[in-house]
Amino acid sequence: MMALIRASLIKITSRDVQVNYYRRQIIVIIKMNLMSNMKQSALDLQSIVDALSKVERANKVDLCPLKQSITSTPVDTLETFSRVGLTDSIDSRYKILSEGFPGLTHQVNYLLEASVLL
Repeated sequence: MMALIRASLIKITSRDVQVNYYRRQIIVIIKMNLMSNMKQSALDLQSIVDALSKVERANKVDLCPLKQSITSTPVDTLETFSRVGLTDSIDSRYKILSEGFPGLTHQVNYLLEASVLL
């Protein structure tokens, strides 16, 4: 009887070791995935300005005043574009950008194009 109990305990122990090993592996994979997503989603002011430069070239317009306006309020700009990045709907993005940049309502379409590039 004792031999059977010992054999059962050894099986349980080895199974627990395997389960713990797989749990650790899964946790490592999840952490790596999260870090990768954070690197990919890192939004900075320069990437927004670069996206606006691409929009500027594509539309053959001068967006220097818009870029200066955005760089003068970096915290608000990053906050607004971060919120925009959380939604997939173009209408929602337009609304967020209109609310985030009330003084730039006539140029929100350019901001919207830049948000799609980000």
